[in-house]
This record gives sequence, structure tokens and C-alpha cells, in this order.
Amino acid sequence: MLARLLHTLLIAVSLLALVSSGCRDMGSEPTFFDKETDTTGGPIFRKPNLYLYPTERQAISVKLDFPHGGRILESVPSYGSGWFVQVEPSGLINGLYRYLFYEAQVPDRYQYSEGWVVQGDSLARFFNHVLQQAGFTEAEIRDFTQYWMPLLDSKEQYEIYPQERWKLDELVPFEVSPAPDSILRFALVIQTVRSVPPVLSEPRLAQVSRTGFVLAEWGVVLK
Repeated sequence: MLARLLHTLLIAVSLLALVSSGCRDMGSEPTFFDKETDTTGGPIFRKPNLYLYPTERQAISVKLDFPHGGRILESVPSYGSGWFVQVEPSGLINGLYRYLFYEAQVPDRYQYSEGWVVQGDSLARFFNHVLQQAGFTEAEIRDFTQYWMPLLDSKEQYEIYPQERWKLDELVPFEVSPAPDSILRFALVIQTVRSVPPVLSEPRLAQVSRTGFVLAEWGVVLK
């Protein structure tokens, strides 16, 4: 009788730990910055959040590729040979997660001809404006700013280079089944201004119309 009671208690504690870890705000998780210091394979594409919004509860598979080289360093839930998940129209994944998370090392083939120079104390306003312009929702923008703002210095000046879908599809294409109706992929390469701020062409961002089954992804390359 005692053994059965202990077994039941152990199961209950395990389930509680799983739910509490899976349903927490993943945007408040500690960074994985110290997990990979070797940059010879390229800078790390940090914390892409990949949101899925099917029109009905659906089994969805997502597989990433690295045609120019690269590798996954971290993933939640575990990537393995691909993500195979059940997703609600609200975006809830496997009843636990609000998005798929990964970090990857990718060769530095990003675009550096268009961008902005932004003072650190203006970053919050800047991020809100640019991400809204790109087509992200308030909740997705909040995830971004809550995670990245504490990691950037308000006293610094930053060069910021947008990477739109065409560039991310070149570096880290993916295969999603069933295929989304709308895909929004967007990343920012951010680096501190080392000396004289560069003269950059002003980006003209394409805004994605979010209809049907929507996939939205943001990420950062912090250099």
C-alpha cells in the first residue's frame, strides 16, 4: 500500500514539474550564450522563436536544413530528426509550449548593406516599430523585447541589419507539413558600433499578410 502511494506521488510530482516547465513564459528563460563559444563555423543565430497558428488543431512537422553548413545547438522541445507536434489554433504546441525554440550556428552570409544605427536607449521604441512594421503581433513583439532588452546596453550604439525571409530561406530553409498559408521570417543582426557609425541604406521592409495557417519566426544574431 505504501509503495503504491509513493509511486502515485512520484508520478504527480513529475507531471507537475513537466507542466510548470513547459507552460512558463519561455521568453524569460536564461540565455544559452555560454553553450557555444567557437565562432569558426559562423555566428550563432540566437533564440529564433517559431510560432505556428493553424486554422484547426493539427499535427505539424517542421524540419530545418543548412545548405551552406550549420548545426542546431539547442532546441525546445528537442529537435531530434525534426519537430513532430500537435498545435492548437491559439499556437499552443503539445499542450505546453507557445513556440518552437532553437539556436543554430550558421555561416555568416547575412546582408550588411541595409540597416540602421540605433542608440541603446531608443531600442525598445525601435524594436516595437520595426517588428510591428514587419507584421508581428503584440504578443510576439512582447516576447522579443522582454528577452532581448535586458541583454543590450542602453549606453551603447548599435548597428542593426534586418534579415528578411529571402535571406533566412537561403541560410536555414525549412520544410513544414502541412504547408503554411502565410510565412513571416525575420531576424536582426545586432552589433555594437566599434568606432565611426557606418552609413547605411534605409531598409524597406515587406509586411506579410497573415491569413490562414500562419508561421511567424523572429531571431537575433548578436555579434
